[in-house]
Amino acid sequence: MTERLKKIVSAIPFSEELFDVGCDHGIVGVNALLQKKAQRVVFTDVSRPSLEKARALAIKNGLHDKCEFLCGDGFCGRRAETAVIAGMGGLEISKILLKAEQLPDRLVLQPMRGVPELRLELSKNYFLERDEIFFDGKFYCLIYAERGSDSLTEQEIKYGKTNLRQKSVDFHKFLFEETVKCDKILVNGNHVPEVERRKAELDLLLANWREQ
Repeated sequence: MTERLKKIVSAIPFSEELFDVGCDHGIVGVNALLQKKAQRVVFTDVSRPSLEKARALAIKNGLHDKCEFLCGDGFCGRRAETAVIAGMGGLEISKILLKAEQLPDRLVLQPMRGVPELRLELSKNYFLERDEIFFDGKFYCLIYAERGSDSLTEQEIKYGKTNLRQKSVDFHKFLFEETVKCDKILVNGNHVPEVERRKAELDLLLANWREQ
C-alpha cells in the first residue's frame, strides 16, 4: 500500500460491516479485513472491471467469504454502519451522502478536491472528530466523522479543525507551500487583492503555528 492508503486504513474504526464505496481495486477494504478493522466488507463501484479487481484481491488473500461486491452508485440502496470513501472529489462525496436512504453512523473520507464545501455539508449531519492534512508526494485531506452535527468556524471550514488545533508538521508545510504560491503570483508588485488577502491569512496562520 502507499502511505496515503495506509493512512486511510489507519483511520477506520472497528466495524462489524464496512462499506468501501468507490472501491476501485479494493485495497482499502481488503487491508481493513487483514488488519481486523472489519469483520465483513461490502465493496461498491460503478465500474464492474474495478469491482472484479477488488474481488480478485479478496480471493488472493483468502477473504472472499467475508466480502460482498455490488456494482452501482454509492451505497447501492443499503445501509452502512461505517463507510470509507476515498479518492473522489468533495462534491461527489456529498452527492453520494445526499442520495443515501440512511446515512452511515461513521465516515472515513479522503477527498481530492472541494474539501471546504464537503466540510460545510458534513457539519449538518456529522461531527468531525478528525480533519487533517497529510503529505505523501502531495497534500491530502483525511476526515473521520460520526453522526451528529458540528459548528465550524470559517477558518475550520477552510483549513480543517484538527489542523488548526494540533498544528502538525505537515500542516506547516502546507501553509508554507501555499504562501510560496501566493508570492509567485504577487511577484514584481502585481496587485491581486484576493491573493493578497489569502497571503495575509496564511502568514497569520504560520505565525500562530510557530507560537505553539
